[in-house]
Amino acid sequence: MATIQATVAAAEGLHARPAAMFAKAVSESGADVQIATGDSEPVNAASTLSLMTLGAQCGDVVTLTCEGDNADNILTKLKEHLEQSNS
Repeated sequence: MATIQATVAAAEGLHARPAAMFAKAVSESGADVQIATGDSEPVNAASTLSLMTLGAQCGDVVTLTCEGDNADNILTKLKEHLEQSNS
């Protein structure tokens, strides 16, 4: 299992539009990606609603996990997506 941490850059955090855009990027990756904040239970990163329930704000560090052959590359691209302020 691959794991990476990312800092949420969107000014509104993972709410509404940024959450939907990130969920779309996860879905397009074709991988099963989980996301968590702090000590919270991981949730499905391809679900906009699940992302919004995390309550991740701008500047929060989230942990992404993924399994599979290309997991490291997928997580690196998703990290870049989260760390862009226009996510």
